[in-house]
Amino acid sequence: MPRFSDRVGATAPPKTLIVGDISQELRAVLWNLYLRSIRHYTDREGGFNTVWEVFAEIVATDVTKTPFDTIRSHQRFLSDTCLKGPWHDAYNVLELFVHQIGPQVLKLHPQRLLEAINEILQSEMSGYRFIGGALAPITNPNEIDEIQQARSAAEALALPGVQEHLDEALRKLAQKPQPDFRNSIKESISAVEATARHLATGDTAKLSHALRALEDKTELHGALKQAFLNLYGYASDEDGIRHPIMEQTTVGLPEANFMLVACSAFVHYLILKAQEAELL
Repeated sequence: MPRFSDRVGATAPPKTLIVGDISQELRAVLWNLYLRSIRHYTDREGGFNTVWEVFAEIVATDVTKTPFDTIRSHQRFLSDTCLKGPWHDAYNVLELFVHQIGPQVLKLHPQRLLEAINEILQSEMSGYRFIGGALAPITNPNEIDEIQQARSAAEALALPGVQEHLDEALRKLAQKPQPDFRNSIKESISAVEATARHLATGDTAKLSHALRALEDKTELHGALKQAFLNLYGYASDEDGIRHPIMEQTTVGLPEANFMLVACSAFVHYLILKAQEAELL
């Protein structure tokens, strides 16, 4: 696989992150990445035209919804999609490249590919990063780390539902062109509930019961406990996320982003305290 770490040029990047769009410079960088990766592979394995055909068929089926038999030039079709198509199509092609074309067709190392892509996204001031396999509108390294730590801890302990809810919250937030903010928040809260279910006695998912179980076993600061309950209550208000909303809501990216990061940190905290108290 070609190296990308030294790719940054002399031109100064934009001053602000780009969310809900993609710069022409990033389009070109990603297109060049596809070209170089495919040529690098076919120099060893051959089948240059076959790779473009496979790539085009997947994009036509999953991204542009184009009848595949109408495509005359697979490479030109992909070039037009990546360089001239809607911004969300360019990012959806990138996701297909990361998850299917790169690892499965070109035999690129999945983790190294993700790291290289995230380097490019950062250097080109994109407002998106790959987190848990989803290309989400989260770029702060600390926020990304909170989400990854919660996912890893839940996976390591095989806690049913916790990692799945966090991943689904990411997928809803990463939905393009229009993220599903409301359901992303619901999934974030569900990750907390799933964690609570493992700590509280019985089948209840009430957070208060889980915190009480922790209090019986380990020190839990009262103000911190109340802050957690207040955060949880945000999604239980009658005008909030967990009830049907008949009128327009103000829920958007800031709220969904905050809840995903906060709930991830909360999940990780509960797991660490539960381990300390030998509840897990």
